[in-house]
Amino acid sequence: MDSSYHPTRMPSGAAEHVCRTLGALQRSSPESDRLSASAYQRILLYCGVRPDLPGWRHFLLGALTLLGLLALVCGIIFFIAWNWASMPKMAKFALVEGWILALAIVVCWRWRQALARMALLAVGLSFGGLLALYGQTYQTGADSWELFRAWALVLLPLALLGRQNGLWICAWAVANLAFQFYYANQALLLIGDNAWQRFPWSADGLLYAYLAAQLLCLILREALSGAARRRQPASWLAKRWPSRLMAGYLLLTLTFWVAGTVLDWSNADNRLIIVPWALLLLIGYVFYRQRRPDLCMLTLGMASLMVVGGVLILQLLHLSWEIGNLFLICGLMALWLTLCGARLLRWRREMYPQQTPDIAPNEVGALLQTLQQRRMLNARQAATVADFDHSERLPWYLRLALTLGGWLAAMIILMLLVLVLYAVGLLESLNGASLAFYSALLAVPAALWLRKPTIGQQQIGMAWAIAATYGFYLAIMLIGDDYAQPSIMLKMLCFLPVLATMAWAMPNALYRLMAVCLGVFLLVQSLGYFSSRYLPSALAIGLTALLVALLLAGWLQQVIRNASRPATGDGAWRYGIPAGLMALCLAAIHHNLLSDIFGPSSGSTMLATMLGIGIAVGLIGSALAYTQRTAADAVPVYLPAALFCGVIALFSPGLGLGLLLLLTARYLGSRLLLATAGGYLLLYLSDWYYFLGISLLHKALLLMVSGVVLLLLAVWVKQWQTQGGNHAD
Repeated sequence: MDSSYHPTRMPSGAAEHVCRTLGALQRSSPESDRLSASAYQRILLYCGVRPDLPGWRHFLLGALTLLGLLALVCGIIFFIAWNWASMPKMAKFALVEGWILALAIVVCWRWRQALARMALLAVGLSFGGLLALYGQTYQTGADSWELFRAWALVLLPLALLGRQNGLWICAWAVANLAFQFYYANQALLLIGDNAWQRFPWSADGLLYAYLAAQLLCLILREALSGAARRRQPASWLAKRWPSRLMAGYLLLTLTFWVAGTVLDWSNADNRLIIVPWALLLLIGYVFYRQRRPDLCMLTLGMASLMVVGGVLILQLLHLSWEIGNLFLICGLMALWLTLCGARLLRWRREMYPQQTPDIAPNEVGALLQTLQQRRMLNARQAATVADFDHSERLPWYLRLALTLGGWLAAMIILMLLVLVLYAVGLLESLNGASLAFYSALLAVPAALWLRKPTIGQQQIGMAWAIAATYGFYLAIMLIGDDYAQPSIMLKMLCFLPVLATMAWAMPNALYRLMAVCLGVFLLVQSLGYFSSRYLPSALAIGLTALLVALLLAGWLQQVIRNASRPATGDGAWRYGIPAGLMALCLAAIHHNLLSDIFGPSSGSTMLATMLGIGIAVGLIGSALAYTQRTAADAVPVYLPAALFCGVIALFSPGLGLGLLLLLTARYLGSRLLLATAGGYLLLYLSDWYYFLGISLLHKALLLMVSGVVLLLLAVWVKQWQTQGGNHAD
């Protein structure tokens, strides 16, 4: 089949949007309009959502090359930080400059290929190590902010040359770090006698100038982005995520400043910051609501308004601690969150009733027309896809904002419950049984709200469901007077049936996802505790690893089932299980903290080993079972990938799981899952690398060796013979 539509690495937004809508065709009532399973797979393959062997080759080549280059860059920087005294300084400079020169040769040699863009990014990052080495060797006496300023000045022409968002964001981030160091340095210099005469610009003046510069950068980016979207919609400048990142950072800085001012109003030195914050929100609303509709920008502004409004309401606590005042605060907070959430949902319905953001309508129409020409869809099926109403599907940023608001609303509901019990005199006699009864009363309206058709009503129900779940957990913890570690772990284990019952009773995808994630975490943690406490170490590790392997194998089976037909159900298992395993991998890094909470015999020291073996066994076993019942051309992808990720998981469970999530994201063609996996890898690697019990030199060598291995794997992938391979799975 002709696969000329395939993108290089990931499917386009239009392809992902169209293929997400195909589930409606498989449930279509007229038999003639119903899409068969084979036709569904052909469309996925043609659109590049489901990768064939050439698609896998492009993705793995780019991912391995990028990871390898970044690992080498970080390894060289850490090697410089080690400051090996026995190594001559000229040899150190030769190492860094030779690396930069080699990357520059790659950039010139492969200028029109993606490899050149990755190498140019590595060049920009490597210059930071070179500047650090210069300051370390010659002890110039320059402050740290001057190093970052020089680094930003080097990155700026590279960004102009490379014309890629990654370099621009790196230059922007390094410039921000330069200001942060400069601001901290000036704040120290402002302390002392006659400081204001020596430095006429106050710290607030520096911040105002910094915020003005941030705003100018955002305005410039928006102007360039708008011009690019009109002339070349596929241009790198037309991408929206850099503008959203810059706006989010600007609003985060302003929100913390304004919230701190409101919270400490009587002692605040500069209250005028509220004026530019309010003007920015007002101008942003007019621009992103009328001139250039962008729901993500409006969500960021509403989140800032929610935080500042909540802090303003909390200021009522300074009036009195009377129960009536507390009722008023909780009621106003709940009303404020409800109004803000309702406004966000209204914007969602008005701005994007039939089209997800960031996708040009002509792009979707062109793809549907091509599918009709290739007889993959008929005219009525294409019309159904084009007219499908996506207003009930929330984008990830809006869902995240509503989820955080739901958690805050749940805490308010629990606070109101405590206040009611205090008002009627039942708080002092509160025990586990009575709290469980009151939590059941909270669960009843939650189940009713979650069965309502509108998203707003379901969000209210989710807040009540979270409050009821937390109440049940506290109720189980209050049963009995024994607070020893075995008793606490046993109570956590007893909470699992309650959590499962709540997940069954609450028909909400997001709530069930959180319940599955928490259930996986508690189940593995409690089994590891009891097995390591009462069984030999080898048997305890094997038993817990078997549970992890079964969970991972079940999740992979869900992924394969989802790939064979449009997604059905709420996807709680598909995303809840890996989320729970991700949380366990992060917890395994801080096993000392787990030992302090649950005791030295809690099995926390062996948690990393349990997870690593379980992930490796579950992944390799699933790959072997899957390749035995599929076509032979799947074996060159899945078995090597499973072996590679499994071996990495034995050494670092979170790293192996993160690489598996990257591969799963490409398998499903999901950009959101790819971004989540990348963010998790960054978080886990920084955390794991910091607590790794080896010297900085060994860490640097480990990174260098890893980078070389990844680049060698990229070379091996490049040699694949993929002509004629059309296997979609």
